[in-house]
Amino acid sequence: FSHIFENNGIVIDALEEARDTFLSLVQPTICVAKAIALDAIFTMDELLEARKGLGKGKAPGWDGNTLEFIAKFWDVLKDLLLSMANNAWQQCLK
Repeated sequence: FSHIFENNGIVIDALEEARDTFLSLVQPTICVAKAIALDAIFTMDELLEARKGLGKGKAPGWDGNTLEFIAKFWDVLKDLLLSMANNAWQQCLK
């Protein structure tokens, strides 16, 4: 076992070759339509989908508001939450 971590170059060369082969198949850019979609603001449908992914009795943020709280006051909170998410996203894009 004294030589288990020694490198004879063969393994590294094979990994580098596999990496280079893989990267040669990856397109370095995405199409314009996908780029626009990725930079778009969040929709209410996406916010609803995120809400569905919350665990019961868990607070998804620092404020301590649980799924049950958000669900109970959804009609009051949904526009505010969507606005907050989009504002944060727009700040990230700057």
